[in-house]
Amino acid sequence: MDNINKKPEILKNQENEVVIVMVPFPAQSHLNQLLQLSCIFTSSSYNLPVYFVGSATHNHQARVRANALNPSDIAKIHFHDIPTPDFDSPAPDPNAFSKFPAQLIPSYNACTRLREPIALLLGELSTKSRRVVVVHDVLMSYNVQDVCSLHNAESYVFNSVSVFFMYCSFVCIPNGLPIPFDEDLLEKVPKLEADAPDEINKIVDFQLQYKDIRAGDLYNSNKVLEGTVTVRLDFLPSLELPFSMENVSYLVKSSLKGSLEVTGKVVAM
Repeated sequence: MDNINKKPEILKNQENEVVIVMVPFPAQSHLNQLLQLSCIFTSSSYNLPVYFVGSATHNHQARVRANALNPSDIAKIHFHDIPTPDFDSPAPDPNAFSKFPAQLIPSYNACTRLREPIALLLGELSTKSRRVVVVHDVLMSYNVQDVCSLHNAESYVFNSVSVFFMYCSFVCIPNGLPIPFDEDLLEKVPKLEADAPDEINKIVDFQLQYKDIRAGDLYNSNKVLEGTVTVRLDFLPSLELPFSMENVSYLVKSSLKGSLEVTGKVVAM
């Protein structure tokens, strides 16, 4: 049975607890990644309490579409349903030039109205827990900004795109650098085409304004697939980019008490 909307009093020894609050962006590829990370935290290896915050519809979607996850780990997650604002729900356009699911844009815009209920939950948890660690999708930065008002809480941005994309987009292209990989490999990489509507770019730009409140960043990477790129992430701080891999180590050491393994400053999930 899912732990849905249970109050913070379920926590035992609250004064010694570190509570994890997951705030995903309401799109399946984003929901699933934070659900996977949630299961790592709730597993028997770490046994940390986790609150997964979203609308009832999206929380249900995350659960029923879960795959290759331990059901017992999912059962320990506290799915916290928050009210869904009213928004238009147009039908998909089968003749649209872009394959981007533009019919979901109204629901993405409605996310900006979730700040207050999220702030209420964080405030309640902060009074019953020693420390509150918020892990949120970068596209939910506006919604978690009230974490700054809590003395025992901090937030971390979860980057859902590949490290390869981050490296190319924030290191190579802005600095006029070539992508330092074998030509044979680069020929197999599809070209990056801008297929997102302008509305999505506006949402991204708006949310990024509030990213600076974070204490660090998390990257969903795999050494088998991105080993070469994850090593190159060590160059990011020296290029004065808006994130630092050193902050990931800080998350592990000061907030989660070593509950995640860190290899080369990259959190492997």
